[in-house]
Amino acid sequence: MQHLPLRWGRNVGIIGLVISAGALLLTPPSSPSELASLVRAYVATSALFAFFSYLAGLLACYELRKPFGRSPAEALGRIAPRFVASAAVLAAVLLLIEFLFQWRDGHRLGLSGNAAEDAGYCVGFMGSAALLGFLVALVSKWGLRRAIKRDGTSRGRERQEPLFSPLAGEPMTVPGPGPISAAPIAPVIAKPAAPARRSTNFILRHWRGENSLAWSYWGVAVVGNVLGLGAIIGVRLLFSTDKGFDPGPIFWVLVTSWSIVLVVLLWQVVGTWRSATRHAARRTAANLGTRWATAAKIMLVLGVIRTVAEFTQGGLLQLAETYDMAFRGDPRMPAYSLRVMRNGTEIEVSGGFKFGLTADFERVVSASPRIRVVHLTSTGGRIGEAEKLNKAISRRSLLTYVPTHCESACTLAFAAGRERWLHRSGKLGFHGPAFPGMTPADLEVATSAWKAQFKAAGFAQSFVDRALAVPSAEMWYPTVPELSFAQAITDVADGSEFAASGYPAGATAEKLAEGLAKYVPAYAAMQARLPQDFQRIAGTYYDGYMNGMSETELIAAFRGQLIPILQANKARADDAVLIEFARVTLDQYVVLGQKNPSLCYRYAAGVGSPANISDVVPQALIQRELALGERAITTAAPRPPIDPQILEALMSRVQAALAKRFTAETLGIFQLSSVPPAQHADYCNIAVALYQEIVALPPPEAALILRSFETPS
Repeated sequence: MQHLPLRWGRNVGIIGLVISAGALLLTPPSSPSELASLVRAYVATSALFAFFSYLAGLLACYELRKPFGRSPAEALGRIAPRFVASAAVLAAVLLLIEFLFQWRDGHRLGLSGNAAEDAGYCVGFMGSAALLGFLVALVSKWGLRRAIKRDGTSRGRERQEPLFSPLAGEPMTVPGPGPISAAPIAPVIAKPAAPARRSTNFILRHWRGENSLAWSYWGVAVVGNVLGLGAIIGVRLLFSTDKGFDPGPIFWVLVTSWSIVLVVLLWQVVGTWRSATRHAARRTAANLGTRWATAAKIMLVLGVIRTVAEFTQGGLLQLAETYDMAFRGDPRMPAYSLRVMRNGTEIEVSGGFKFGLTADFERVVSASPRIRVVHLTSTGGRIGEAEKLNKAISRRSLLTYVPTHCESACTLAFAAGRERWLHRSGKLGFHGPAFPGMTPADLEVATSAWKAQFKAAGFAQSFVDRALAVPSAEMWYPTVPELSFAQAITDVADGSEFAASGYPAGATAEKLAEGLAKYVPAYAAMQARLPQDFQRIAGTYYDGYMNGMSETELIAAFRGQLIPILQANKARADDAVLIEFARVTLDQYVVLGQKNPSLCYRYAAGVGSPANISDVVPQALIQRELALGERAITTAAPRPPIDPQILEALMSRVQAALAKRFTAETLGIFQLSSVPPAQHADYCNIAVALYQEIVALPPPEAALILRSFETPS
């Protein structure tokens, strides 16, 4: 008995060394130094396991001393469970030590802060220790059984030797305290023990281990699985609804299904374990081997570990996620918002796709039957909710439009549009589905369903395959040509077709002003130096946004209020700022003259309604102009009056230079109050030449002329 801990530690050490040797053969080192380090690491690991096994064996032996004293056969039956329990207790102690001293700085527990992963690690660690204890206990048990058979009848059995002859009626003589007496002892015939009554209840009979090992292991496994599967199907039918995605019933289905699995597993394992124990006892009494009972127990332990691992790695994570979805409002998903625009003809859906979005969408659309366009601005969310929104959009034959970005599950709702519009600067992001605890098979099923919906919407097969092959932790943003070629989008918007959208939910005048200030430096400079103008422009922009103005209309209104303020400050800006403004204006005239001479004429002459050039000239030019606006505001200061004589002399030099480039008749159109369309290109060319000649002058002279342009006469 006292050698059990040493035997157990020895057995584990041998197993560890064998595994280490196999690992070395499978992964040969590249150098002798690496070989030495690997050998040291493997030997140290084996020694650690051996020491752990010795401690567990020592603890188990302490508990088994009395059973061994009473009956070695009885104690042999208790070795495996006692050793398993001891190994699990030691593993729990190690986990407790790690929890107390290395919870955040340790290399295992608490790395992600995810309670489900920590629980899974703890269960797996203790389960592995228990499995190790069980396997080595079987080897030790086999060795002890051989030792008992080899040594003959043990002391316990000697004390229990019957005092009567096995032949009925033959008395036995026993030595007395005095001389040997031949007095016969009255024969005592033991009554045969009544056979144990077998239960007629199939479930109870298996639970008690009264079935044969073969039937318990194979037959009950099939029957139990069929019963469990039938119960799970019944639960799913009980909680099924016609509402589509609903996390409440999903949560209770998961809870009930896993409860059924664990109850059936407990019933199967306990009954089969008891049957294997009885089978081993009968074989031992007949001096026969018990390898099938041992193999059955090993497979039971492996099956339990596998089920527990599946639960901790899948079921537990899914339960935690669906609980958050059903009862905590899906806190990790951003809130969604709905906004009706353009006199009730368009609706914006922004934020996360979480449970309840489609129901609210249906209510709003039912109350606004004129809605024809759905704006989508979202990083994604729950696929089930996206599928519901997809059906709602498709059922009403609505258009879908993405102003800024639509990613992940949002693209599924976008695919439902009768027409699918994307802003020229908007993005669609694709990747494969994901959900905590999903197995590769589950992901394959979800991906196939997602593919089918994209293909039903008309997306190209190759595009869909590529889009959903992207891992869920990454995102693929196809270009506009790629989206058009794959028929993922039908049109590209320039900002004039639909109401402006894509701003964060709950936008206010202050938030919109902050956003504008980030992209328009001149407007940001106004906040400190011209706060009243800053607030007035912010209010105008916000009113236009809430009233459903298009992006083009909003930009025009914004520029219409900003440009006069910039013009007023340009006259008071530094000379260098004025000259840079002239260069930007020159570049704008060149681009407009090439693309739209009439627009160039309107913009240069300042006739008619304010010309919006933001959709014609490159954005780089617009940004240069806005950046100069910031410098104009920050450098604005009182300037000395302009000397008319000096200005006239400078303008005479510029006019003389223009006369060398154009005829007098062509230059004459510059004096007309209204220029015919046929001469708009000539007017634009003269404007280009005028600024070219001005910026060619020395900076002080050029700045004086330009300042006169900005100063009211």
